[in-house]
Amino acid sequence: MKNVKTKVRIDKSSRANKRRLVRNEDSEEMTSFLEKVGEIASAIKEGNQHYSAKLAESIYSLREFPQHVLDHVLDHLYDNEKQARLFIVKPLESQVTWMKDHVLKYHLDNNRNVGDDIDEDSS
Repeated sequence: MKNVKTKVRIDKSSRANKRRLVRNEDSEEMTSFLEKVGEIASAIKEGNQHYSAKLAESIYSLREFPQHVLDHVLDHLYDNEKQARLFIVKPLESQVTWMKDHVLKYHLDNNRNVGDDIDEDSS
């Protein structure tokens, strides 16, 4: 009789351990699933961002150019969506080259400081 009770206890303990393992695996899978859903949601949110926000971010990150040049480029590219979208996806070196060409094409004084723009605006 003792052997039967011991065997039953082992079986119950074994089942409980299996349940715990299954719950842990389910929990890990659920955590992984939720992380992936979060990544997808972020990608959708970023993809729905209007191109002009990405454009402004790309342009104004090029701090080696004075403010008036950056503003002119934003105005120009905002009016030319196809060029703007192309500018956004270009690597940094190509963006800088495009900016330099734009400065030459529109005779923008690239040697002015951002402070010069602010002083002229307040005059």
